[in-house]
Amino acid sequence: CEAMFLVPVVKQGVSWITLNPVRLWAKFSEPTYKFESLVAPGEQEIVVSNQTVDEGTGILQRNMTIYKVIGNETHAVFDTPEYLHVAEPDLKSPTGQYTDDQTSTFTYSWDKPDHGSSVFIREKRDERIGKHRFTVYRSYAWNRVLQEFRMLGDTPP
Repeated sequence: CEAMFLVPVVKQGVSWITLNPVRLWAKFSEPTYKFESLVAPGEQEIVVSNQTVDEGTGILQRNMTIYKVIGNETHAVFDTPEYLHVAEPDLKSPTGQYTDDQTSTFTYSWDKPDHGSSVFIREKRDERIGKHRFTVYRSYAWNRVLQEFRMLGDTPP
């Protein structure tokens, strides 16, 4: 199976309607999804994890994407790598290749209401580039005007 489809169904008046289907790539990994109430009470977003968005010689990328129904359409409001592996030839290396590996974990918090946001997504990204290891922390806030999560920059864990 190369793809899966999410088909949101929403209530409109007394009936239910289906919205535009969202294609999820499933050839190299099986995406998982769950419903989370992140932006506003009573609303739910669709959080998709483990979706392979790029795969080939020396590269593998899996993203976490959050979809939200806005009006009668489904929009991606957050999309960032959960896992990224890049390998390229390096004749000076004992393994014969130079690698970059990144793994991110995400948590949600509602601890900064003064920013006018409903929720913050906290990212902890562990990176290994060659022999070097380090951790990057990022925060994303819901932007009501743009209707998407936007990165705030570096924040402490």
